[in-house]
Amino acid sequence: MKIHQAAALSPQLAKESADLGRLVARLRRRNRLKQVDAAALAGIARSSASRLEVGDGSVAIGMLLRYLDAIAPGVTLKDLLNGTDAGIGNNQHQGPNK
Repeated sequence: MKIHQAAALSPQLAKESADLGRLVARLRRRNRLKQVDAAALAGIARSSASRLEVGDGSVAIGMLLRYLDAIAPGVTLKDLLNGTDAGIGNNQHQGPNK
């Protein structure tokens, strides 16, 4: 029986997933990247980037890590979760926000 991963999350885990998505989206906007450009840099579809940024719990961790590396090279997931600004804002990509 196939389980839809996002539907299998408890309410607390769904909230954490949504919070993570908001952090990623905020970082992308801070680095002045359009979602479509960030997705292309990460090698993922724009729709996947959108799902990631809204906290869809079915997004694979590898996709999240590639997207994070594309929007803020050198920033780790640990940095993002801890609110560490190491490397944040050093992205050289320019352009209007989505």
